[in-house]
Amino acid sequence: MGGLVLSFFLGTGVFLSAAEYTWTGGGADSHFTTAANWGGNNLFIVHATFGLTQNNNSAAITAILPEGAYAQTNGFDITNGTITVAGKLDSIRTSSGSFNGFWMRGNSTITLLPTAEFTFLNRNGGTDTSAQLTMAGGNNTVNKYDTSSLGFDNMFISTYDCSGGVHNVVNHYAGGISANAIRLGTYSTNFTAEPSQYNLYGGTVSATQMWIQYDTIPQKESIRQHGRGELNVYGGEFTVGTLSGGQSVSNSVTYYGDINVRLNETSGFGTFAVTGDSDYNGNVNVTMDSPVLTLSPTILETPLVNFAGNVSADMQLMSNSSLITFSEDNKTARLNPAKNVTPDGGYTVGTALSFGEAATEGYLSINASGDPYLLSLLTTEFNSEADMALFVDWLNESVENYSFSATGLSSLQIDTFAANTDAVFLWDFTGYASGVGVLGIASQQVPEPHTWILALLGIALYWGRYYAKSRVCIG
Repeated sequence: MGGLVLSFFLGTGVFLSAAEYTWTGGGADSHFTTAANWGGNNLFIVHATFGLTQNNNSAAITAILPEGAYAQTNGFDITNGTITVAGKLDSIRTSSGSFNGFWMRGNSTITLLPTAEFTFLNRNGGTDTSAQLTMAGGNNTVNKYDTSSLGFDNMFISTYDCSGGVHNVVNHYAGGISANAIRLGTYSTNFTAEPSQYNLYGGTVSATQMWIQYDTIPQKESIRQHGRGELNVYGGEFTVGTLSGGQSVSNSVTYYGDINVRLNETSGFGTFAVTGDSDYNGNVNVTMDSPVLTLSPTILETPLVNFAGNVSADMQLMSNSSLITFSEDNKTARLNPAKNVTPDGGYTVGTALSFGEAATEGYLSINASGDPYLLSLLTTEFNSEADMALFVDWLNESVENYSFSATGLSSLQIDTFAANTDAVFLWDFTGYASGVGVLGIASQQVPEPHTWILALLGIALYWGRYYAKSRVCIG
């Protein structure tokens, strides 16, 4: 057993230290309940209905299945627990009445690392499509980094029992998840708490039906309007058949659910689509998370939000940037073609381009560059170096992946864009008080490091020969 390495905050000022256990595989079988597989520690026991539970739920534990190891389980029913999977793990449903999936009753985390191979199997060795994720209680998190495709019947994200949780999170980075139903909310009247979240950073999600902030427990009509939920799509594709919910009421106050499609530097952009009818009456936001972004050119042709069927007249489709435009029927959001400063073709690195008038926000297609390059923007002129310095500081504070420097009262340089394929460069300076605009753009290619090395070797060789020749002449 390792040392005490993790702490869980229970919301009451009490911290539980988590003892860490790593799979050793020393048992006669590969099951989680075999103590010898955990160095002789009996961590898990079989629950009659819900698969494996911790032997002592009052103790916080971290169980690690390392890369290269193989194990079997019968679903999880955990409290104050952390399961980290880097190896291959089969969750096998052993009988028709048994549970397969994750039942998280509070203060628990399940992480599937990129090297993990996680599979749901039924008792006959086939794929089990009736697996379930139930995030009950509060402070539960699922992190999915692996490329596996998991199928769920239901995903209850803070919606089911244990007196109702106030904040549970799914962070989905890779691979696929399909579900018959996803219920995203908080089975709680504590509406001032943070909403439960599904955060999609990459991969795909496909759900036949989804409820946000409304139908938390379908069999309990008296509390149908309890709960707060938020869906954030940073990358990947999130597709839903039918969508419901969006508003909830507590103490005569209406709380609105949020679906956020976010344009960002880390993941790029994601898409959200509803293929059937929707009575969702909350907010759908398309947000630009940074005043400067470089995104894949697929954004030029891709609807960021698309409702194929009927929609509620109360649904609010919004954006924080005029770079995003909406269809007249309030069903589709995409990049605004009126903001394209190169509508007749892309921009070629190593050339200069001037606009007819200053653009406080806009975008252009940049053709592929074989070398890294520096990009320069010609802006409307500032009154002083101090004013330009304030603008540059604002950019450097607001943009993560690029560094900005002033090259005059009306120009600035961005360091450094990597050699890449075609890209779309976007800017939106409307959030800056002075209303600065862009009048043009220019770039300069920067040789790859090996090119610099060859050039320096050439210079050294030249000077070496020159020096040798000089010695001969002098002698």
